[in-house]
Amino acid sequence: MNKSLLFIAAASMCIVFPACHSGAQKNDAAPSENTAPAAEAPAAAAPSESAPEAEAPKAEEAPAAEAAQNAPNDEKAAVPSAETEVLVAYFSYSGNTRYVAEYIQKKTNADIFEIKAKVPYPAEYDACVAQAKQELEGNAFPEIESTTDVGKYKTIYIGFPNWWGSLPRPVMTFLKPLDLSDKSIRPFLTHGSGGVQQTEADLKAAVKAAEFKPILSIRDKDVKSEETQKAIDAWIAD
Repeated sequence: MNKSLLFIAAASMCIVFPACHSGAQKNDAAPSENTAPAAEAPAAAAPSESAPEAEAPKAEEAPAAEAAQNAPNDEKAAVPSAETEVLVAYFSYSGNTRYVAEYIQKKTNADIFEIKAKVPYPAEYDACVAQAKQELEGNAFPEIESTTDVGKYKTIYIGFPNWWGSLPRPVMTFLKPLDLSDKSIRPFLTHGSGGVQQTEADLKAAVKAAEFKPILSIRDKDVKSEETQKAIDAWIAD
């Protein structure tokens, strides 16, 4: 009897101790760390600058698809300065020629005047193309909003886009009544890929000036480049 009791007690101890040992293993397990995910920094969106559309068509090209009405412009007419004998006069449709003209104006401390058609060119691409071609072929002189007295100036920078291989006709309207016989004319143009074409020859045929400096030709996609600015600086200094 006593032996039976001892055997039962020993068996009970073997059952209890493994159970306790098993419980200790569960309690010692390291709890998993709830690490919150790092906040993801939003990607910085670099603002893209919309470059003006090409404003210089060659013979098979057309004026820009977007009108210059989108470009800011505060110059309605030249405001003569008593200190300067230099004028920058320009026509711009999409903003490329305006950008160059304003750069030249700042570099030369010149007065500045924008040549603007009295009736703005259509913003719609095909309509603008057709009108520009019709005016060129018809030797038209479309009305312009205003003009300016050039009498006091000795040097006049004249800027325009290459339209159908020539000058936009409002530029011809501006030049027609002017006496530039004692002026130094420094023409510059912007273009898509056509280059100078007939622009320089047509300008010289329309204007009798004391001096014509070589024309500066700038591709519209390069108007804001550092290389172009260096080229303009060298051209001004020449």
